[in-house]
This record gives sequence, structure tokens and C-alpha cells, in this order.
Amino acid sequence: MDQLIKNNTIEETLYSLFKPATLRDLESMKLLNRYDTKFIITKSRLADILTKLPSQYQILEIDGKRLFEYQNQYFDTEDLLLYKTHHNGKLNRYKVRYRHYVDVDKFFFELKFKTNKSKTEKTRMQKFGFETHINGGADKLIKDSLGINPDMLQKSLNITYNRITLVNSLSKEKITLDFGLNFDNYKNSKYLEDLAIIEIKVDRLKPHTAFTQLLKEQGIRSMKISKYCLGIILTTPGIKYNRFKEKLLRINQICDLGYEY
Repeated sequence: MDQLIKNNTIEETLYSLFKPATLRDLESMKLLNRYDTKFIITKSRLADILTKLPSQYQILEIDGKRLFEYQNQYFDTEDLLLYKTHHNGKLNRYKVRYRHYVDVDKFFFELKFKTNKSKTEKTRMQKFGFETHINGGADKLIKDSLGINPDMLQKSLNITYNRITLVNSLSKEKITLDFGLNFDNYKNSKYLEDLAIIEIKVDRLKPHTAFTQLLKEQGIRSMKISKYCLGIILTTPGIKYNRFKEKLLRINQICDLGYEY
């Protein structure tokens, strides 16, 4: 299964593992308001996990493609208030970003809200491209939700990665598998060759699914981790990260981040 982790052959391999799901299947379970559970593994471990999944899981396919490129452009204040809010353990926190679905060339502005009940609520609006300044209705959303002037927000981090999306045909469960992550804060960049992030998205807290059972059997524990926060730490020398240190050390044990702690 080593070929699974090579981008030039991954789609061919995925065709032999799963039946296809359509974008309409995915839209039927948008899960903009959901509960997320994340897991960190290596790409080679991911390949092994995929071969063990039961047949109830299908893979998103669009125009014959099953592996998709994503690009997220995050916004924060100059002093990284949104990062610091997360780092300091504050509840009811936000992430602000534009997302580009590269393969279908669609752009969205997205506001992610993490409630004090560990629920993720996402508001999105379609755009025609990335914007340097937040406007076109997104600025009002920022004012109303965060209570800050959207002009205070500036580009803080760009993240690109490859994603596979699985859906459970028997229940409302969506799984995203991200790897090939590249972080760029417009001054420094960091590419993580061997890191893979599994995220299980459901409409109820702590569900028992075939995927979670498989991960449990494989000894893979969940981890609360933010791509945005991880990227800020890896590209911003001197940034405070002590509340994340235990998680960073654990990730480093799984796959080398190339970072001194």
C-alpha cells in the first residue's frame, strides 16, 4: 500500500478501495453544525487504516477525481488575537478564513465558531477569490459575531493540503483525511511530509461508529488539534505555545515536525 501515499498514484489506489459518493451525497450531510474528533497518524499508517474500513464507507468523487487540493487563507489581528484566544483555552472562539477548493475552483469565506459545548458551527458565503480585506457581507458577519472591526484582521497564514473525503452510507458521518500540509505565514513556511490528520464529523457528541472503533482497535487516540494553531507555531519564531507543548511532543513522537521544543 505504499503507493497510496504518492500523489501521482493515490487516486488509482483509492478506486480499488471504495465505491464513489457524489457531491449530492455530501451535500445531504453538510454538517455545518457538528462535533469533530481528530486523530494524528503517519501517511503510511493511514494507508493501512483505509484497507481495513468496512464497505459502508464511500469516497467523494468529482469528475473522476478522488483526491482534492485545498487552500485556506486565515485572517487574524496583527498580534494574533484569535490564535492567542485558542492558546489561552478560551471557550466560544473563532477562526476566520477563505477556502479555495482548487480542483473545482470555488471560493468561500468561512467563519468557524467553537462553542463551549465543543460544537463546531460554520457560517460560509461563496466568493469569487481570495480577498486582501474582508468585505462583501463577510465584514458585517465579523462585526456581529466577533464584535471587532474587520479592518483589524489581516492575512496571517496560508495552508495547503490534499484531502480525501469519506461518507458513511449508514449514518450521518463524514470523515476527512488531510495530508501533504504546507504552512506559510508569508515570511516563513513549513512542509510536513509525513503528517496525516483524520477528522470525524458527526451531528452528535461522542458517537460510536465503525471508523472510531477501528481507530480504537489500532491504538490510535484522539487529539484536539488545530491546523491553524499548529501552522502559526511552526512558522512564527518566538510565539507562545506552552499550552500546546504536550500535544506538540505527542505529534513529534508520531511524525517528526522538525521543530525544537
